[in-house]
Amino acid sequence: MKNSVFTYNDELIKISVLNEVEKDDMSIEAEVLIDDEDNYKIFKKNGVSLPADQNCHLDPSLLSLINKCI
Repeated sequence: MKNSVFTYNDELIKISVLNEVEKDDMSIEAEVLIDDEDNYKIFKKNGVSLPADQNCHLDPSLLSLINKCI
């Protein structure tokens, strides 16, 4: 597990990356935990991170911070 702390909306948040797996197509699949509360499955391919659930909409600045962690 990797933990990182960032300032987001003038507050400190902790981003934890769990179960990071590199796939054959060079993409990465990971579980991301925000402040030990909100859990998201994230796919990263070609340097871009997106939620696995297409109905899940994360703030682009939060996704940018998640992208730095994976």
